[in-house]
Amino acid sequence: MKKNAAQETKDRLNETLINIIDKVEEAGSWIKPFKASIASGAPANAQTGKYYNGINVLNLWITAADRGYTSNEWATFNQLKAKGYKVQKGEKSSEIFFFKPLQIKEQADNIKTGSSETVTKTIPMIKSYRVFSLDQTDAPKKEATEEGAAVEPIAHAEEFYSNLDYLQIKEGPQPSYSPAADHITMPHINDFVGAEEFYSTLGHEYIHSTGHKTRLDRPQVASFGSEGYPYEELIAELGSVLLMAHLGLSAEPTQNNSAAYLKSWLRKLKHDNISDNKG
Repeated sequence: MKKNAAQETKDRLNETLINIIDKVEEAGSWIKPFKASIASGAPANAQTGKYYNGINVLNLWITAADRGYTSNEWATFNQLKAKGYKVQKGEKSSEIFFFKPLQIKEQADNIKTGSSETVTKTIPMIKSYRVFSLDQTDAPKKEATEEGAAVEPIAHAEEFYSNLDYLQIKEGPQPSYSPAADHITMPHINDFVGAEEFYSTLGHEYIHSTGHKTRLDRPQVASFGSEGYPYEELIAELGSVLLMAHLGLSAEPTQNNSAAYLKSWLRKLKHDNISDNKG
């Protein structure tokens, strides 16, 4: 039987709640090794200035962290259009939910009189909207107010990675590898706690790049939340640990973080039982 619009909205809300719960369960002792700000401040509407509330706060925070957004401002497509901003090509919106009390009238039996009468009942009405972060638009970027302390690069590590010239490295707020564009995004080295953390993170993203279809063609190079994602994260973090050993860099600053990161994805693998399908 085909679901109505209200039921479909409720189903998407349930999916959002499950995603938030999964994120909380996965969060262990892993500490972000870089200092680039990720959507500092509570999520707010870019046009009205009003803060989002309820489940939308957690959902937009998690979305910003996953995608590397630094802005805490969001807006619908029409609101952005009204401000003169354009959404960048290929960007996907995020769903938010709005609850409003709705009064309805229905027939009910009166036990005392034995007759039927009309009563007013208040029920929650759920509506959803699609919003974009200002980071997904051509809106002017706000200047950072703080600069990271200088981190001294390690010469032989710089030489090693500079010789890996098969793909482009772009500077950005969140470390990531894009299989579609085949490039790595990294914060500046000064945004990291230390040099070891920078090279460990860079190695993690380089290992991701080895799964590209023109290289090892790993099917697990996938988007966040997909079946192959936890498996790919394990490959990347283990590879990063081995690269640090190869470079002779101290594992002490990063080994606890690597262990916590691996643990979180191992837990996800156990939860999804997908390890049984990987050779």
